[in-house]
Amino acid sequence: MALISLIATGSLENSLGITNKRAMKPFELNFVNKRLIVERSGDLFNLQSIQFRNVSDNFEFKQLCLDIGGSNILTLDSSLMSLHRKSKYNSYEEEMNIDNQRILTFNIPWKELGYQDLLKLISLPYHEVRVRIDYQGTCNNSVALCYYSYLDTTERSQMAQSSHESFLFQLQKQNFIQQNNTQTHTLLFNGIINGLFIIGLNYSSISELEILLNGHTRLQLNQYNLPYLVNRLSESTFYLPFDGNFDFNNTDLAYGTNFSRIDNVSLKITTQNIIAPIDFQVGVKTVNLLRMMSGMAGLDFAYGNISSSPVSSQEFEIEN
Repeated sequence: MALISLIATGSLENSLGITNKRAMKPFELNFVNKRLIVERSGDLFNLQSIQFRNVSDNFEFKQLCLDIGGSNILTLDSSLMSLHRKSKYNSYEEEMNIDNQRILTFNIPWKELGYQDLLKLISLPYHEVRVRIDYQGTCNNSVALCYYSYLDTTERSQMAQSSHESFLFQLQKQNFIQQNNTQTHTLLFNGIINGLFIIGLNYSSISELEILLNGHTRLQLNQYNLPYLVNRLSESTFYLPFDGNFDFNNTDLAYGTNFSRIDNVSLKITTQNIIAPIDFQVGVKTVNLLRMMSGMAGLDFAYGNISSSPVSSQEFEIEN
């Protein structure tokens, strides 16, 4: 049925300014050992949801990774994805029961992060594309619910012969422990960042918060102005923008800070009368540039593990 839309354009399409036709078809791909290889049966690939079937009571979805040519180009933390999912039709996490089996579906914010038509499979003949997931607990089966788009002959030829550049937004997170009333934590993120997500730490318990770049204060807040300069997302989660923009789904990169060009970034937090160590996380939405050229893909700089140093102009090796 999806291929019907590829019928040659006529007067109606011409009057509406439709020059290139596309057809979409939903697919269900199974993960094996938490990995799946994206089938090359379409020209464009878009991920819709990850579904886990017959899950245990302690099940927790951790993160999703995308690999091209054996190298990681995209890492999305689950708790941060839940903050970016904005849809009036469904929420990030949905649960249902079928035949006494608990089913969890996580609707990936693919569109909210600007990934539409990110994976131009027609432009990657020399690379294998894989999706990896990480979770805690058990499930009988995990599947990716996705869409393939089929292009008409003209657009398919143009896309195959052209080079492409796409911005990639990574959602990454570090774990910390606040053991003293005043403690400095080292941030190991790379890329252009417009703000920080603080998860597991109530801003009302913070007396002072300071961000230092190479030992110099970049931002300094206290208990009086902090409540008015953050976007409170829940009781223990808030977003601290560097540019005054509380809408982290619509950031202006011109006002971002390029952490990859700074040797040392620190977060200094002073809390009120700490009794026991507090486990919390700091998350970021960072940007990178994905290039596709001559059938291969490469990143402007490598993320790797967040504790590693950025690598300039990384190009992936061709798989045999």
